[in-house]
Amino acid sequence: MDTMDGHPGIDSSTGQSMALGPVGLVVADLARVADFYETLGLRRLPDQDGSRVLGAGGRPLVVLREVKGATRDQREAGLFHLALRVPDRRTLAAVLRYLIETKIGLDGLSDHHVSEALYLQDPEGNGIEIYADRPRADWHDEQGRFSMTTKRLDVEGLMSATGHPGAAPLPAGTDMGHVHLESVDPETIRDFYGDRLGMSLMARYPHAVFLARDGYHHHLAGNAWNRRSRPRAVAPMTQGLDFVTIRLAPGLLAANGAELCDPSGVRVRLEAL
Repeated sequence: MDTMDGHPGIDSSTGQSMALGPVGLVVADLARVADFYETLGLRRLPDQDGSRVLGAGGRPLVVLREVKGATRDQREAGLFHLALRVPDRRTLAAVLRYLIETKIGLDGLSDHHVSEALYLQDPEGNGIEIYADRPRADWHDEQGRFSMTTKRLDVEGLMSATGHPGAAPLPAGTDMGHVHLESVDPETIRDFYGDRLGMSLMARYPHAVFLARDGYHHHLAGNAWNRRSRPRAVAPMTQGLDFVTIRLAPGLLAANGAELCDPSGVRVRLEAL
């Protein structure tokens, strides 16, 4: 994996120029999928245009649009996972205990150096990451270079360091930290989001890129690990990703309008930060 040190943008100590908003999903069984996200701890918010909205602390995070009978096209680009960020390690430990106690299956637990993460899927196979960031001061290696890795999460270390908290679902402080896409060609994703939104390459895995503004480890990632060959339909009727929301500072928003469509057919809604 290659990593990139430094990147242009507004420093997080003085403000931010980008954040993620709600992720839209097309689902075949609205009641079942909505119930799952509510079990995780998200709360129902007012519906929008017939879609179910779920969020935390009043912030919309997941928008579910039902298309009865929808199936998944395994050739299409779309969502690898949406990433729900919790405020700190203790919260992550409490959520992990909650997932275990409620018997919600986990696909993996990882230490990425910049963050610690839990991986799972909703009932229709949409990937979910729940994670907590480490302090930014710890995101660099001994040579001072930005470093993002993947290794097994030390679960006992996490629990011990946080005082073995009791089980708790996702809290009101949860937000959408990043979105990881399945792309037809990650290099076109890098160029598109770099040119249009000024996102910098923060890290590279084989067949994957990780992009961000403001020095974050990544707001957006794209991979070709599952070899999706067909761009996502702009108004999809198959299960999976409907849209991604990116919130921008006024200057960036004015330069890009209200919506973009990336080279893999992913619809990106742009909103004011």
